[in-house]
Amino acid sequence: RWCTKYERVGPWVAPWNRSRRGAWLSIVAAVGCLALLGGLASSMRGAHSSGPIATVSDEYARYLTERQREIRTYAMRYGITPDLAALIIDISRSVGVDTDIAFRLIEVESGFNPYARSPMGALGLTQLMPATARWLYPGIDLNRHIFDPEINVRLGLEYLKLLIDQYNGDLRLALLAYNRGPGTVNRLLVQGIDPENGYALAILE
Repeated sequence: RWCTKYERVGPWVAPWNRSRRGAWLSIVAAVGCLALLGGLASSMRGAHSSGPIATVSDEYARYLTERQREIRTYAMRYGITPDLAALIIDISRSVGVDTDIAFRLIEVESGFNPYARSPMGALGLTQLMPATARWLYPGIDLNRHIFDPEINVRLGLEYLKLLIDQYNGDLRLALLAYNRGPGTVNRLLVQGIDPENGYALAILE
């Protein structure tokens, strides 16, 4: 089956569900190490330099500055917290989904409400159906896990990436399958009917 390699999402969701404090301590430690290495490299080359030398720590500092700028931009654009903006940025890039598409999908699906429930039973930020969540994450506790932003966003974007691959990179069809279900989209395509219902256009425009 085309979904086999995606059926074990659950085991690697857990590492994402860690405290922000632990993540920031890791960043601080990394910056310290890079600063030490950068200072050593600078001192070794300083005697032969006629001007300032960009160090590894300088590059990393620029990366952190750019990252914070990007987080603030998305947070302000969508009226969400910087933590949630950072989460969506990081997960979208890790799974290979365009970041702008990820934000627009979540905006359309839930309005960035992590506890959103649809009349059809879809849950959380990316409005996963319980059956889809169980398929992606065998053994998932729907009461505890599905409303966790890190798990919900990762599962939702992994599912979208799976659909993008299934439709050979056709993002419009993948989005329609995300909304209507791949069975419905495939049936309509076989009948020569465009499955567009306005959902994909709302995200892509």
